[in-house]
Amino acid sequence: KERFKALDGISFSVKQWEKVAFIWPNWAWKSTTIKCILWILHYDEWQIQVFWMDPRQSRQDIAKLTSSVFWQRSQLLYHLPLIESFRFFKIVYEIPDQLFEDRLNKLVSQFKIQDFLYKPVRKLSLWQRMKGEIIASLLYWPKAIFLDEPTVWLDIVAKKVLYEVLLQVHKDENITIFLTSHDIWDIQALCDRAIII
Repeated sequence: KERFKALDGISFSVKQWEKVAFIWPNWAWKSTTIKCILWILHYDEWQIQVFWMDPRQSRQDIAKLTSSVFWQRSQLLYHLPLIESFRFFKIVYEIPDQLFEDRLNKLVSQFKIQDFLYKPVRKLSLWQRMKGEIIASLLYWPKAIFLDEPTVWLDIVAKKVLYEVLLQVHKDENITIFLTSHDIWDIQALCDRAIII
């Protein structure tokens, strides 16, 4: 084995309910940073706290308080209708039936996905799939959402819808938004502050 130091000398903090952009050049380990924060990737030297908990010791508790959307990694069930992915997350996060139905109906209406809710994920366009990814990430009322390049390949109209819905969710639910993006419009539309590494 060879030890490889991908990240070094990074220190920052984000307050609850902030909208923060985390930006630096391409291939500079932004996604890796998020994955370490969420204990998707295991680090050995960092000291990280998420909601005052150590990800190494409290991974499941943190998972209930956070969600993530990575443009290069889908959490949806590829061969099944989109609705089945949402039902899967209902079970995983133990959401009561009525709360799930109310929440899903609200998000389906906000993102306007009624027309393809029962369509297999593999047949969805990239924009339709991204809507599904974000809805899946918001189903269980997370306190923070980590968005890794959420508007890659989206046109300007699709981006505008995404901005509006995320800002409304932030306003209604005080959710923390942690965004990585190379699109200045994403940063200006969604964030109040930028951390530049």
